[in-house]
Amino acid sequence: MPINADKAPISADKAPINADKAPVSADKMPVSADKAPIKRLSKQEILIIDYLQRNEKITTSTAGEVLGVKQRRARGILKELAEKNVLLKRGAYKSTVYVLNAKENPQTDLKKES
Repeated sequence: MPINADKAPISADKAPINADKAPVSADKMPVSADKAPIKRLSKQEILIIDYLQRNEKITTSTAGEVLGVKQRRARGILKELAEKNVLLKRGAYKSTVYVLNAKENPQTDLKKES
């Protein structure tokens, strides 16, 4: 069976020249000289934060109701906020709740008025 040279794989030394110049995604662009990542929040994430400024904690079920999305999507949004250090995850499995991270959100560390 003859090998078609035109369809042979490209060797490592013939990789495209600009392969190492892949674009950087917008959420990983540096803000300042110290290369701190930008923290951009979606409208849904802002709604969660607003809810938590009025309430002590939130569950995935409550987040789904607040956002009008399925519980699975709400869990993903809460997880993203926790990864951005906006929220802290407390508990596990069915008892998981999320609270605001007071270190990252000093303006939200105010006591609720009765």
